[in-house]
Amino acid sequence: MYKKKDITLSSSASDRTSDTLSALALCLALALGGCSQSDAPEAVTDESVALNVVSAELQGSVSVETRANARANIENGAIGVFRSQGAGYDAAQNNMKYSKGTDAGSTWGPDGANQTIYLTALPAEVCAYYPHNSDAAYSDPTQFLLTAGKYTGSEDLSSGIPTTLDGDICYAANQTKNGADRNITFVMKHSLAVLHLSFQKSYNTDIEHKISEIALRNSQIRSKTHLNITNGSITPLTDVDGKVTDMGEVTIHKRANEWDGRDDLEIKNPTGSEITMPVLHVYALLIPGALQGSTKLYVKMQGMWLSLNLTGKLTAIEQGKIYNLPIVVQQSGIAIESDIKVEDWVTHQWGSGVQPDVNIDLDPETPATTTP
Repeated sequence: MYKKKDITLSSSASDRTSDTLSALALCLALALGGCSQSDAPEAVTDESVALNVVSAELQGSVSVETRANARANIENGAIGVFRSQGAGYDAAQNNMKYSKGTDAGSTWGPDGANQTIYLTALPAEVCAYYPHNSDAAYSDPTQFLLTAGKYTGSEDLSSGIPTTLDGDICYAANQTKNGADRNITFVMKHSLAVLHLSFQKSYNTDIEHKISEIALRNSQIRSKTHLNITNGSITPLTDVDGKVTDMGEVTIHKRANEWDGRDDLEIKNPTGSEITMPVLHVYALLIPGALQGSTKLYVKMQGMWLSLNLTGKLTAIEQGKIYNLPIVVQQSGIAIESDIKVEDWVTHQWGSGVQPDVNIDLDPETPATTTP
């Protein structure tokens, strides 16, 4: 016969029993309520997660009727992505390469694990640019070099709009992201503007007009500058003494060798064509900014300098715009046919088009015969 034995629990054992019973009661309550762990909101921990690039687009014009932005998707090529060294991050991630395949349904992704942007629960700033360039000059998002001058890309021959980005940089400024908000869409802006000049003869002649040099002058116009893609700001270049450099003139076209005219721009009739008044299209990239005082275009044609006054006609240069200026070539010189027409630089097929030449702006004035 077994004797009944009294069992006395120690205080610590009693506490553990109480905790166990409480846990069992909680589980029972969750089961009765139909809840599960998956229903609870997902918490963001310090564990890193990869940035997810949903899309990359070029910001276009705003519709007057709907106020909606027209955008063109970047369908090929690669973008460069930057993530700042936010609080709690070991280091910044600079110029990580993300690309998109050409197959239907392809998505954006890093070119390898070592190119992946990571986020934690803490916030960090993320920005990007297009097209990607692996050169060391693109390692600092606050110091991208912009250069004005001849546009060497291609154009849509039917519309005259540049369709490639030779010399231009498109960028999307900082957005704040973290592991709980890792999806991102980059809406890019052009950093530069385009000047489109069309030279057309006003009289029937077989004479071929050759242009060996074109320059646009204003005290505030910049030939080079630095772009900060994190916020879109532009800062002038300076010398060792802090003096601003690379301002006052943009060379749009210049003969490579003073005595060799093989790279001159020519207004000529196409061989075997019935066209008697041909058009020469020339394009230049310009750095945005306000212009002040006198603005003049200088064109050296057939060895003679022609000066054209644009003061009051071109007062500012805005990024992402195309400034169209038709120029009439007369027997006595050149003149502006009509006012400058401004349109948005919107390209609908990135990387698949052709690109243009480069040139300038004009207004009737007595042609100068001396070098400006």
